[in-house]
Amino acid sequence: MLHLARRIQLISKYVIHNQHGKKYTVSGLRANWNRYKNRLPKHLWFTSSSIRKMAISDADDKQLFSQHASLAMAKHYDYSIPDAPSH
Repeated sequence: MLHLARRIQLISKYVIHNQHGKKYTVSGLRANWNRYKNRLPKHLWFTSSSIRKMAISDADDKQLFSQHASLAMAKHYDYSIPDAPSH
């Protein structure tokens, strides 16, 4: 797959860029976010902070992944369902 990626001609130095290859402004990114969000049913809407929470919840080492100084702060973002004790 890497050999295919090397064939792609670079359009911009930015990973996420506008149609002119420039970086997005805050208002431009917000407008696109809202446009695509509004295409989803309301129960599927999410925010950038919910993406962060989901990523931290899925990580094995939550503190290392989140780069928080304390484990308590990393656990604050952990929304994973705890394992039920087995009997």
